[in-house]
Amino acid sequence: MVNSKEQETERNNNNTDDAKQKIQSATRASGILHAVYKHRGISIVILACLLSALHSVFVRYVKEELHPMQVSFTRFVLQLFFPIPLMIYHKVPLLPETRTVGLMLLTRGLFGMVALTLFFYSLYFTRVGDATAIFFGSPVFACIFARLFLKEAIGIVEIILVFVVIGGVFMIAQPPFLFGGGGGEDSEEDITSEFIGAMLALFACICLALTTVLMRKMGTMNINSTKIVFYYASVAAVGTGILTTVLGAWTMPSCGKVRLALVGMGVMNSASQCLITYSLSIEKVVFVTTLRTNEVVFAFILEFLLFSISPEVFSLIGAAMVITASFILAIKKLYTEKRNRSKQKHIGSAADQKTAEEQEILRVETRV
Repeated sequence: MVNSKEQETERNNNNTDDAKQKIQSATRASGILHAVYKHRGISIVILACLLSALHSVFVRYVKEELHPMQVSFTRFVLQLFFPIPLMIYHKVPLLPETRTVGLMLLTRGLFGMVALTLFFYSLYFTRVGDATAIFFGSPVFACIFARLFLKEAIGIVEIILVFVVIGGVFMIAQPPFLFGGGGGEDSEEDITSEFIGAMLALFACICLALTTVLMRKMGTMNINSTKIVFYYASVAAVGTGILTTVLGAWTMPSCGKVRLALVGMGVMNSASQCLITYSLSIEKVVFVTTLRTNEVVFAFILEFLLFSISPEVFSLIGAAMVITASFILAIKKLYTEKRNRSKQKHIGSAADQKTAEEQEILRVETRV
């Protein structure tokens, strides 16, 4: 009888220990999920970079057959099919809430279209390395515009990391005007062409930075991200369609790989735009624009995996610079938030202690 009671007690203790372990495991899992959700901006931006790099891979399949403006037009038209179902499902109103919101949506679409168009055309005048290096200098301009228009604080660490990222992009792109070209002296016509291409890429970079700041501002105004993407694709589709007609560059894409690549471009770009737009509603401009440069790294990785194109030593060094800067920026963000929480908790504890002391003094005075 005694043994049966002891066995029953032991079973109850084991059940209690198992329940405690399950509760602790569930608590740890819940804490991990909460941390991931709280810092979801990091994973969202990285995923957007991967999708954008995949979009660039699809461009390789169509650029030999279609004009860049027609490729852009097709991509923007396909991009329209992505936000429309989401807007219908979430009952997002098509018309802007106010005139200011409508103006911001149209301006964002215009700047986005101009940035892409100028970048495409810069490739006709200058080398891809030059244009890419200049175009991805947008974090510097984004920081400046964010400070001017959004009054966002910028620390010395963020400024240093931005320039480290830009240096990494230059190492990856290896523009000939820094690393040396292919031999022979350039003619005056070639120098003029290079200058025009560089200026086009520079204005594209500035437009991209303005677009990023506008998206950040609209995110803080709680404007639906799918609506932002819808207006961006609509304005850009109309603009690139007009440009393609003016240039007389319409051609019928061939069946098979080219058409599938066009559809893939639309899907990947739409998803990337939605993710970037949402990330800007929860993260600072400098954080998002710095992490976005990881797209260059993903592009090199995909090129190697899909086309067996091995990066050079300078490219590997640049990729390491970009990844390291992004990692340091993310760690700094986590550390800053943790320090702010500790400071708020300390302030709250001090305020509670002060209130308790004041109440005790008041009780003593009342007794007297």
